[in-house]
Amino acid sequence: MNHHFLMAGCVLIGCAVLLPLQADIFVVPGGTGPSPYNSWATAAPDIQTAVTAAAPFDTIFISNGTYVLNAPIALTKSLTLRGVPENDPPTIDGNNAVKCLAADAGTAITLQNLQIVNGNGNNTDGAGVRLYNGTIQDCLFSNNVARSGLYISGSGTVERAVFINNTSHSGGAIQAVNNPYLRIASCHFEANESGGPGAGRSAWKVFPT
Repeated sequence: MNHHFLMAGCVLIGCAVLLPLQADIFVVPGGTGPSPYNSWATAAPDIQTAVTAAAPFDTIFISNGTYVLNAPIALTKSLTLRGVPENDPPTIDGNNAVKCLAADAGTAITLQNLQIVNGNGNNTDGAGVRLYNGTIQDCLFSNNVARSGLYISGSGTVERAVFINNTSHSGGAIQAVNNPYLRIASCHFEANESGGPGAGRSAWKVFPT
């Protein structure tokens, strides 16, 4: 996609810096484009297509509907994924076959207002979502099977999230590892199961509120 830049002057040292401007990308089930998918009328047909087209730090708006996956959504850059509308969020469905979202090391991901269900990590970390650094807000994790519904290795915040019926070898709902700081606030945990420690959450260096 085309990238836009903002020229910023550095007064003290007399230099010029090009700063990338964030852009908005849109997703609708069955969207027809074309790229760069920068309006609802030209939305991408699926989330992975939008992620691939996005530049780092873009925001991807995902319309309500169900997105059934045959491969995990690969998050290779820092992005925000936001489901709309708030009262009818989109569903990302792993179809009991694949992990739903998997972020690369070094990325910072924000997930907002998404339902992440039926992920299967196939005995790997994070059946629903695997993150390194990021923020989870107003999301549902349900019926995900692997080493936790949400796996996060890094710093971040999990707020107003609901974890129901997730099953794991360790940390049924959340497994947090090697976290300099992780804040868990106003979350609901129900009927999560773990073969090891932490049916609700299994974590190291976690600071719940």
